[in-house]
Amino acid sequence: MDWEYIIELIVMNWLGIFSLIATIIIAIATISYRNKQLQINGLLDAFKILNTREHRSSRRKVYELYLEYEKNKDIRIFDDSPEVVDVRADFDVIGTLVKSGNINEKLFLIEYGPLAYRCWKYLKKHIEVERKKRNFDPFMKNFEDLAEKADKFWSKKGHDLSKTLLFPPGHAERN
Repeated sequence: MDWEYIIELIVMNWLGIFSLIATIIIAIATISYRNKQLQINGLLDAFKILNTREHRSSRRKVYELYLEYEKNKDIRIFDDSPEVVDVRADFDVIGTLVKSGNINEKLFLIEYGPLAYRCWKYLKKHIEVERKKRNFDPFMKNFEDLAEKADKFWSKKGHDLSKTLLFPPGHAERN
């Protein structure tokens, strides 16, 4: 047998295997980078939604309705409020995007987890009534899951979100 031929065959196979491994590593790195970029873009989109003046006004209205509800215990106070619809829909969609991995969960929970939790707390009873009216238990389930994730995330960091307020005591927007 010709040793040169055998050595050449081994070298060619190793080069092919090495090339395949390098291609796979590059592909994995590219996919990972792309997924992280998509998560960051999703997070930025969520920030854009939640930071608009309109959404802040909607959250303020939800908070005001909650304070009224606490006084008179009439859950119907949330009915027919476009602000309530906006807040619960936005957080349900964001919950879906977090669950699917399109938004970086940790970064979202750091920045907006407490807010999602409080909005859920204020709308929970209303949403439970809506679930019964619609005979559809999954209604706003992603919003609920997002609030639970926020609560668990911040509990691990030593914070009890149930004791937080949407607005600080005495804040002008609270009255």
